[in-house]
Amino acid sequence: MKRFEKDICYTHELLNGKKSNDYSSVFYSSNERFAEILSDFLISNKSILSVAGSGDQAFYLYGLGASKVDLFDVNILSFYYFYLRLWTMIYLKKSYPDYFLNIKYIRDLLSIVVPSTHDEIEAYCYWNLFCNCFDDKCFDALFVRSFLDVNSELFDEMNIYDRIIDWKPKFYHMNIIGKNKVKAKYDILYTSNISEYLCDCDDMEKYKKNIYKILNKTGTMIASNLLFSKPKDELKEVFSDKFEYFQLPVKNDNCLGFCFSKKRGIKE
Repeated sequence: MKRFEKDICYTHELLNGKKSNDYSSVFYSSNERFAEILSDFLISNKSILSVAGSGDQAFYLYGLGASKVDLFDVNILSFYYFYLRLWTMIYLKKSYPDYFLNIKYIRDLLSIVVPSTHDEIEAYCYWNLFCNCFDDKCFDALFVRSFLDVNSELFDEMNIYDRIIDWKPKFYHMNIIGKNKVKAKYDILYTSNISEYLCDCDDMEKYKKNIYKILNKTGTMIASNLLFSKPKDELKEVFSDKFEYFQLPVKNDNCLGFCFSKKRGIKE
C-alpha cells in the first residue's frame, strides 16, 4: 500500500470520528495576526521552518521574502492541505479554496494541476483518491473553520501568487516534543501557539531541546498567543538557561506572541 493510500484509510477513520495526533481535522485558515506578530522581524533572505497548520504561516513567511521555508507538523493531513492551498494560489490566484469546499472544486483544480516533485505527486494522488472515496458531506469533519478572516488580503497585497510557483518546500512529519527529524539548521522557527498546549515541564524541556537543535547559533523561535494573554511562566523559566525572552506587540491588553532567541556564547 502506498503512503497516500494508507493516509486515505486513516482519513476515512477520522471522518468516522476516530481522531489521532497524526490524523486530525485541519485548520482551514489561521486567526493569527501575522502582520503585527512579525512586524519587528527581518524575514527577507532568512531560512525558516514553520508549523504547517493551515499553511497561512508558511505562505506569509515565504511571501515576505524568506530564502527558504520548510514545514513541520504532527498532523499528516496538513501536508495534503498545504498542496491544495498551493495549487489554489498558483492556478486560481486565490488565497484559499472555496470556504464551502466540495468534491467538484477539487476535481476541477486537479484537472489543471501539473505536479512535479515527489511530494506534490503524492498530494495529487491523495486528493484524486479522496474524490473517489468521499462525498461533499465529509468536509465538515475534515476542517476546523473560523469565520474570522484576518489574513486573506495580506496574500493579495504581497503578490505571493507568482513567487510561490518555484517553491519546493520540505515537509517533516514530526511532533515538536518528540523525536527531532530535522537535520538542517534554520534562522527562524515559527511554532504558532504550540507552546500553549504544553502542560508540564518535561514536555517544555523536550520542546526547548528540539528548538535549540533546529536553530542556528543566532536563531530565533517565534510563537503566537491565541488562547492566553501571555506565555506561561514555567515555559520562560525552562527556556531561560539557553534563550533570551522577548515579548511581541500588545493588542487589546493581550500579548500577540513572544520569541526566544539563542543566547550567545553557549557551547552547541
